[in-house]
Amino acid sequence: MKLLSQIRRFVGPFGNIHRQGSLPDIFIFSAPRTGSTFLMEVLAVQPGMKSIDEPFSMNYPQTRRELGVNNWVDATTMANRREIYARYLDRLCKGQISDFNSPFWSKNGRFYTTRNTLKILHAGEDMLPWFEQHFNCQILVLVRHPIPTVLSHDKHPRVDYFLRQPEMRAQLSERHLRFAERILASDNQYDRGVLDWCFQYYPAFTQGIKPSWTVISYEDLSVESEGAVKFLETRLQLSPTKNLAKLIAKPSGSTVQSDPTTVAFFNSGQAQGNRSYLIEKWRDRLKPHMEERTFEILDAMGLDIYSAGNLFPAEKYRIPEYLRSKI
Repeated sequence: MKLLSQIRRFVGPFGNIHRQGSLPDIFIFSAPRTGSTFLMEVLAVQPGMKSIDEPFSMNYPQTRRELGVNNWVDATTMANRREIYARYLDRLCKGQISDFNSPFWSKNGRFYTTRNTLKILHAGEDMLPWFEQHFNCQILVLVRHPIPTVLSHDKHPRVDYFLRQPEMRAQLSERHLRFAERILASDNQYDRGVLDWCFQYYPAFTQGIKPSWTVISYEDLSVESEGAVKFLETRLQLSPTKNLAKLIAKPSGSTVQSDPTTVAFFNSGQAQGNRSYLIEKWRDRLKPHMEERTFEILDAMGLDIYSAGNLFPAEKYRIPEYLRSKI
């Protein structure tokens, strides 16, 4: 990891020139393991698009360097986030920080770019209106059913610190705050994982999704890929996507974190004809009462994005019905 970082720092300045065009940047907000890498790869095929992957991850030395923090606690609880985020992302979007550059000879790299896509995990969930206003960007919120998200991601490095962030804490109602504190005081790792999912979507969905924001689900991206991409093209001012069938037939760059059955599914060539497998396979891992408990937590936290017994999100968070395939 250290050697790779050093190589990136050396070749980064020579691998990309960025001059912002007329179209606004796209900021993707999502929880980990929700299909954000695949979504970013869909957007990466756009002419002139530059992809910036997880600029707030504490796993990256450049993130720690730019934010001036060294751990998840400080990254989550920092008091002057707006000032730090603005300075950091302003420079990043202008191409003045080269560590995140993908060399033009790499898969998603381009020598000359005019628009950025930033995949933002691990930060700013309670600040979407500020991001939109300060960066004049298009907000894209990606959701995935909480059960497979939690089952595929066993590390929740920020869950104990969300409520130590004054701005985040202020957005929770007293009832939701007390409920969350009870779960954090327990040692039930699954409940804590579901609560982590709730924290990451609570501000946007309980305060109200703005009409200017775009919400899309992993489920629609997986099963209704063609319609989902057409929806994104309209909402985000994108050019028609070429070779979509080829793109969805391949695993995303994060498949190394997937379970072996998912890897085998893509390797078998079934990805184009049996997309429903991607959103159903988690049911085989359900333990007794797991689904019931999941939605007890979501209901207690006031989140209606998903409901028990349904693979897809609520209708108001899906792509328009006319874009869905007729099965």
